[in-house]
Amino acid sequence: MILQPLLSWWILAIIFLPIVIFCVWLIVINKTARKSWMRRLAIIVLILLAFLRPSIPGVSKHTGNASLDVFFIIDATYSVKAMDYDGNKERLEGIRKDVKDIAAKLVGARFSVVIFDTSAYVALPLTSDTSTLASIVDTIQPQYEFYGKGSSIDMPLEITEKELSRVSKVSPGRGLVLFYLGDGEQTEEEKPKSFSPIKKYIKGGAVLGYGTSSGGKMHVLLGLQNTNGIVKNLSRILVRAIIQRPMLCRK
Repeated sequence: MILQPLLSWWILAIIFLPIVIFCVWLIVINKTARKSWMRRLAIIVLILLAFLRPSIPGVSKHTGNASLDVFFIIDATYSVKAMDYDGNKERLEGIRKDVKDIAAKLVGARFSVVIFDTSAYVALPLTSDTSTLASIVDTIQPQYEFYGKGSSIDMPLEITEKELSRVSKVSPGRGLVLFYLGDGEQTEEEKPKSFSPIKKYIKGGAVLGYGTSSGGKMHVLLGLQNTNGIVKNLSRILVRAIIQRPMLCRK
């Protein structure tokens, strides 16, 4: 057990020692009110303990990343359900695993999540609560393939740039790193924009790609019920997500 007093020892002695001596003196000489003064003394002792702040040392925890903000950009388009990650697992499983692994390595950092499909949004504002981060990642569900309107790897660019700009102004002394996790599928005809505008905000990061060049099988959802059927020959947009390197800093 260790003590972490709120005030210096000599200040605590000046405040509490006379009070304790006075209470003890009254307990000794005043037999009729002895119990009352004993209760008062107990209260004084409890207050003193609160000022001393006794505690039991726990396991030391590395907090070397306390000044780091980590942004995850996560692809939630339907193609991340293709089953060509680590054998026949969905690409989304790989994304979830890597986010958790990165967070486990960066203890003490704050984390934010931007998710994109046909639109992009901040799913998790900056927080150091890794359990909340894990919950957000575990609940990512791509929209039904029938509602898909095509995807672009630059969909999260605008909102990410706004978030990075805001955080850099609010907390200018913190380091910003960014991880882009997706399968690189680009089905919109328009050429994707460069991610170079965000380069000035970040200190580092990585682009993590998922899937294979040959694509993978996918489960198909009919209506609101999962038939657990596996599609083999849908359109290229749904079944194949040919990996293209997301252009984070391409000029």
